[in-house]
Amino acid sequence: MNFFRKLINFILKFRLVIGIAFFSLCAYSIFLIFSQLKVDNSLSIWFLEDDKEYLEYLEFQKEQGSDEIIVVMISTENAFSKKHIKTLNNLHQKIDSIENINATFSLAKAKYPIFANNKMYLKNVITDKRSERAITNLLKKLPAIRDNLLADNNTKSFFFIQLKSFSEIEENRDELLLKIKTVINSELNDYKITGSPILVEEINKSVAKETLIFAIVTGLIIILLLLIVLPKISYLPIALAVVVVPITLLFGLYVALGYKLNMISMLIPTILMVYSVSDIIHIINIHYLHVQKHPNQTINEQIIEALYKSLKPCFYTTITTIIGYLALYISPLPVFKTTGIFSFIGLLIAFISAYIIAAIGFRFLIFNHIKKTKPFSFNWIDVDAIIHRINHTTTHYKKTILITASLLFFIGVSSIFFIDVNSYSLNLLHNGKAKEDLKEIEKTLLR
Repeated sequence: MNFFRKLINFILKFRLVIGIAFFSLCAYSIFLIFSQLKVDNSLSIWFLEDDKEYLEYLEFQKEQGSDEIIVVMISTENAFSKKHIKTLNNLHQKIDSIENINATFSLAKAKYPIFANNKMYLKNVITDKRSERAITNLLKKLPAIRDNLLADNNTKSFFFIQLKSFSEIEENRDELLLKIKTVINSELNDYKITGSPILVEEINKSVAKETLIFAIVTGLIIILLLLIVLPKISYLPIALAVVVVPITLLFGLYVALGYKLNMISMLIPTILMVYSVSDIIHIINIHYLHVQKHPNQTINEQIIEALYKSLKPCFYTTITTIIGYLALYISPLPVFKTTGIFSFIGLLIAFISAYIIAAIGFRFLIFNHIKKTKPFSFNWIDVDAIIHRINHTTTHYKKTILITASLLFFIGVSSIFFIDVNSYSLNLLHNGKAKEDLKEIEKTLLR
């Protein structure tokens, strides 16, 4: 108690300095988040660096070429026209000049083998001397080339772009795709585009969008909850600060250390929100009740004793929660390790900052100790009657409740064996151009 008293007294004495330090750290963290936070759901985050299959995959890319391929389906009146072939040649010239492009392929560069004089030669399918009819007849003999480069009676033409292996382009994927799209937009009007690099980028955007929407919705629900359960509206700024500050500081650290957001780590803000809300509601209610019972104490004494009363239950809640999320660090996958360690750090930050912010906030809090000023009143709800009814039901039907709960638990565990894993790209994309393009191109190529 003596150490805790000295610590809170120190915080209260230097509250302005500590408050400015918190504000500065949060401001810098927000700057880092908005300027440098990126999303990464690439293949590499789901494998260990020494994973045998992953290493074999990297070796395959080195020997056989990258599978980072972009497919562009171009609508045209006639795929054999000089105008269209010129457009394809322009695309080849401009895209091949971009760094980290491994190869490009289309009708304009298509070749076919011919054996003569005991040698194998490769000849161009499209030449100035070959007529459209001759090209059509030739491609009938080359179905592998025709089916992958043309569709819909030669009104659709395909352009393939092979990037270097993902290990080489990962850091500059966004910039590389932007350059490719800029070139394509400058040459084409009616086209559809897909491929693993495009899908990864769109999935990253989907993750970022979902994270933002989920955070906003969760925040609004939390504000509504706080307005209902807090004893006074004066406590609301303190509660919101306790929820927002840990998330801001953690993700500022997350970005500063060079980590990127992914499908798993996007859950960390929600974890911290739920934990922080439960802690601060507990702390605030204890402080409010303590102030009502001890109105003659000094403000500092009220704060110290109220915070000390909440310390033990909040500490044990924090420890058990931390252990649960830290268990993710045992996972061999880097993505789960990262989420586990940052959830652990975030929960520690949330616990410490909750008491610092609460102490400083309570010190500046001025209100009538007797009358509550809750923004929402629910006098029509008899809480005591509801609690009594719940206690009565659980006491008289405890065997039925235990049997039902055990049955549901058994069904839930048994259902694990029937889970179907589906990572089909369409299911990971939001409705939009990328999803529609993928559908159309798959439908055309897999006809």
